[in-house]
Amino acid sequence: MTKNLWIFIFLIHLLIGQSNGDLVPRDLEFDNVTPEKNVIKTWGTIFPGTKWCGQGNKAKHEEDFGRYQITDRCCRNHDRCPNKIKSGMSMYGLHNNGSTTLLSCECDENFYDCLKAARTLTSKTVGILYFDLLKRKCFNQTADGNGDYQWNYTH
Repeated sequence: MTKNLWIFIFLIHLLIGQSNGDLVPRDLEFDNVTPEKNVIKTWGTIFPGTKWCGQGNKAKHEEDFGRYQITDRCCRNHDRCPNKIKSGMSMYGLHNNGSTTLLSCECDENFYDCLKAARTLTSKTVGILYFDLLKRKCFNQTADGNGDYQWNYTH
């Protein structure tokens, strides 16, 4: 399963690079995607060349970034969103019955803007995976200002 996911990610990376006129994506490099022995990593998959993009992280500290540092910073900031509902938990009158933490739409919008501003193949690929393929759900306060929250989707 994991091997197929990496192949899928690689193919998306190549297709995006070719659609931009690049024969070989300029920021695509392979590295060892297995976690280092002395790093505590939560379960999940981390995008190659990053330490923060995916489920959990494999960073040793807050300023530890992978090869694609600009994209990694976007992912780290997204991970640090203060308004979130962890898997199986309820907050703001909403219940997250999914397998991953869900964030406020404001945090997802900031993440989208950060990835777009990075203007790299890696940031574009991470954005497509998160927003287009995973179609992540987010939550925000209702427009009537009565304090209620609702589920929503970004982009």
